Amino acid sequence: MSAQLIKLLDGLLASGQLQLLTKIQHGIEKEGLRVDAEGRIAQTDHPRALGAALTHSRITTDYSEALLEFITPVFQSVDQALQYLQDLHCYTYSHLGEETVWSASIRPTSLISARCRAGTPSSVHSDSRGVCHP
Repeated sequence: MSAQLIKLLDGLLASGQLQLLTKIQHGIEKEGLRVDAEGRIAQTDHPRALGAALTHSRITTDYSEALLEFITPVFQSVDQALQYLQDLHCYTYSHLGEETVWSASIRPTSLISARCRAGTPSSVHSDSRGVCHP
């Protein structure tokens, strides 16, 4: 634990306010990018089973149809928030077919580059969809 955090906690303890930390509520917003079986950004529409892409309160999209955003309600317990997020993911995966969700908002460029380098000339590059070009 950092010295600054210890100092802050000691201050809360000394003032009799340490119990305030037990009142913290937890909510999670997490993004993930839908990709196809080849690891390319999904070109399909937002799955209907996930509700309206821009107005669903828990599973929505961000700046792209393929960028899912998962939003939990606020919970007293971190475990409850994480369980709700897991349930959102499980529900989503059950409606994605052959697609999957990258755990980040963007595809790792190292994977794109590695796929392009494997058995291809060094002049090959990939576009924003992960398609390799000479």
